[in-house]
Amino acid sequence: LASLNSLENMFKKIRDTSKSICCASKLTIVGIIVYILLSGGVVAWFYDAYKQIKGDETTFQEKIDLLQEQNAKFKKENDRYRNLNSRLRDQVQVIREENEIYAANNNEFERLNKELEATAIELEKSVVKLSGQVTVLKEQNVAYDKLNKELSNQTDTLSNLVMKLEEQVIALQNVAVDLRKENLELNTTVVNLSATRSGLEEEIESLRKAVSFLETYAIKNGQNLDTFIEKIESLITENEIILDEQRRQNLKGDMQYATMQGIEELRTYFDVKTNYDLYTQMVDLYEIGLEVAYSDVLKYICGNVDDFEAYILQPNQSGLSRDTVHQITFKSFLTYMYFYQDDLLNYYFPVRNEGISKQKWKEANYRCSNLDPQVTFYI
Repeated sequence: LASLNSLENMFKKIRDTSKSICCASKLTIVGIIVYILLSGGVVAWFYDAYKQIKGDETTFQEKIDLLQEQNAKFKKENDRYRNLNSRLRDQVQVIREENEIYAANNNEFERLNKELEATAIELEKSVVKLSGQVTVLKEQNVAYDKLNKELSNQTDTLSNLVMKLEEQVIALQNVAVDLRKENLELNTTVVNLSATRSGLEEEIESLRKAVSFLETYAIKNGQNLDTFIEKIESLITENEIILDEQRRQNLKGDMQYATMQGIEELRTYFDVKTNYDLYTQMVDLYEIGLEVAYSDVLKYICGNVDDFEAYILQPNQSGLSRDTVHQITFKSFLTYMYFYQDDLLNYYFPVRNEGISKQKWKEANYRCSNLDPQVTFYI
C-alpha cells in the first residue's frame, strides 16, 4: 500500500511537471516571436529558432502523451490497487475483529486452563486421598473377611453348644421332675413319719409309765420283769433311731431342693450379667460370683466358699491357679458348682460309711453350724 501511494504521488508530480512544461513552452514561443519582431527581422535566426522550438514542442508533446498514457495506466492500476486496498482493509477489519474474538477466547481459554489446572491438582489430591482410603478399605475388608470366618466358626461352635445345652436343659428338667417327685415322696414320708413320731412319742411315754410301774413291782416279778424291761427299752431305742433317720432324710431333702433352686437362681443371675454368653470370662465378677454362690447355694448345704474355690483350683480340674482363677468362665463356674454340691451332699449323706455319720448329725442336732469342724467337708 505504501508503494502504491508513492507511485500515485509520483504520477501527480509528473502531471504537474508536464503541465508546467506545456505552459512554459507556449510562453517561450510567444516571447521569441515578440523578440524577433522587436529585434528588426532576424528571419534566419527566427526561422532556425522556430524550427528548433517546433521540434522541441513536438518532443515535449510526445513525452506528454506518453506520460498521460502511462498516467492513465497508472491511474487504472491505482484504481485497481485502491479497490484491492479497500478489500484488504475490509479483510484486515474482519481479521482484527476475529483477532479480538480470538483474544477474548484466548483469555477465556487461559482462565479455563487455570481452572482446569487447579481442578487437576485437586483431583490429584483426591486421588491420593482415595488411594489411601482404598488401601484402608482393603485392609478393613481383609479384617472383615477374617472376622466373618471367625464368626462363622464361632456360630458353628455356638450352634453345637446350644444343642448340648438344650440336651443338658432337658436332662436338668428331667432331674428337676425326678427331684420334685422325690420331694413329694419325702414330704409324704415326712407327714407319715410325723404322724408315726407323734404316735411313737405317746407310746414311749406310755412305756415309760409302764416301766416306772413295773420298776415299782420289780422285786416281786424278778428276772421275768428284767427281761420285759429290756425288750421295752429296745423298742424305745428302735423308735428313736427311726425318728433320727426321719430328721436326717428331711434335712437331705431340704438341701437337695435348696441346691436345685439355688443353682437355677445363680444361672439366671449369670445370664443377666453376661447377656446369655456364659462362655465369657468372669474377671472382676469372680469375687461377686463367689458371694452369690454362697448366698444362693452353699449356705443351705453346709458349704464353704474357700472350700469351693479349693475345689476349682485342684490340679485335675480347671488348670487355673490363684493368680489366674479370675479367667474362669461363667459356664465352668456353674459346672464346678454342680459337681461340688453333688460331692458335698454325698459326703454329708453317704451311702456307705465315708462321710458324716448318722450319729454325728444327731450330736449336731441336724444343724450345719453344730457340726464338729474336724468332720466338715474340705478338699
